Amino acid sequence: MTSLSKAAIAQIAHFSPENLETTAWSFATLVVRNLPLLPSIAASAMRSITAMCPRELAGIALAFARFCFSDTPLMNALAVEASITITEFAPRDLSNTVWAFARLAWGKFKLMDSVAEGVIATMDQFSSRDLANTAWAFSRLPVRNKPLLDAIAQ
Repeated sequence: MTSLSKAAIAQIAHFSPENLETTAWSFATLVVRNLPLLPSIAASAMRSITAMCPRELAGIALAFARFCFSDTPLMNALAVEASITITEFAPRDLSNTVWAFARLAWGKFKLMDSVAEGVIATMDQFSSRDLANTAWAFSRLPVRNKPLLDAIAQ
């Protein structure tokens, strides 16, 4: 994996947002915490964050959360971009995003309010797993969104 990581770092400036998300997620899925690779992914993601689709935003956040690796500039940028594009997020993307931020104890209030609104608007499309993950995430954060909690309780 070290040689794969070195090759990725050498080419990372040329990665598309999808390639960044796939690389981050692949290493996270394999539970290979390569410290030189993570900051490289974060730096490259920062340069292309406005070009990322919701799945890529959620996937990068989720991968970093699986590593428990919090890159402050990246997480702030992901929170801002997700807040702007939240209406484009599918239920799984909403669930994964809030789960990732909760796992990293990163309770950005504007993002969490935006996610809560998105969840309420699309709750009928959520799988039981996505709804459970969303409820867990909100329970872990200092953010209490009564309309969301009421909607989940029904």
